Amino acid sequence: MQNPTNLQVYHRAIDFAAAVHRLARRIRTADAPGLANQLARAAASIPANIAEGVGHPNPGRCPFHLGVAIASGFEVETHLRLARKIGCAVGTLDPVLNELDQIRRMLYTLREYNIRRLGRGTGAPDGAPLMTRQGAERRGSG
Repeated sequence: MQNPTNLQVYHRAIDFAAAVHRLARRIRTADAPGLANQLARAAASIPANIAEGVGHPNPGRCPFHLGVAIASGFEVETHLRLARKIGCAVGTLDPVLNELDQIRRMLYTLREYNIRRLGRGTGAPDGAPLMTRQGAERRGSG
């Protein structure tokens, strides 16, 4: 367990979520009912899951929550692209999407580090040992 405020990716995710929240306020409810709310919620999920993962007393939970943060990033990207496609005034998305890409890369690296540190193939929510690709091949299912 560690303090998420010690991680650069956490601070970048907080700043990103705040920027997306400001952007979401520009989406008119009449143009896309619920989209602004869903966009802001997905963006807030990124730092929330970082905090939950690295702050959890069971280190086996960390990769799972970092995976959820990564997936939330893809959700944010989808909502932003949809908003632009349907004509919502979200402005230029390139800087926002570039920052999101950097955050996802950092999260992926942090997740892989935690998986290796735990000595497992992938992250699991219950902390159970997981089979690596090599383990699957030894069992004839790879």
